[in-house]
Amino acid sequence: MPLPIYKHPNEGEEEMKKGWVRHEKLCAQLEACSLDLKQNEAQMTILTATGGELKEKHKKIRGLLDEAKANGQQKELEELSKEIENVETQTRVWLNELHDVHDKRVDIDCQMIRLGAEVKKNETYVQLACIDIERMELRHEIR
Repeated sequence: MPLPIYKHPNEGEEEMKKGWVRHEKLCAQLEACSLDLKQNEAQMTILTATGGELKEKHKKIRGLLDEAKANGQQKELEELSKEIENVETQTRVWLNELHDVHDKRVDIDCQMIRLGAEVKKNETYVQLACIDIERMELRHEIR
């Protein structure tokens, strides 16, 4: 592979510096994604706990509702029915939040994959630039 011809003596060095700057930016973006991922995992943990609480609350109210039906307690039935409606509303909100957090997780995962590939590609470019510089130095020494 022929060596690149640079118009200015420091042009190759400048290209290499640009590669390092790009690499640093990509690594910073990858770190930001990593923080987003940790936040997303924390949100998912909270939503999982909330889901368990809603399930238990619904189960408890259903049991009380069945008991009130068996005993013919009309006032208690109305109150428990309202509580069940509230839990169902909370569950719908919870499902929407879960959906949003999941969508964000998919976006973060895709971005991390893309950035990881960009970092590897950039590392390859930097390694090739280092090899080119070594070859130029060797040619210079030979001459």
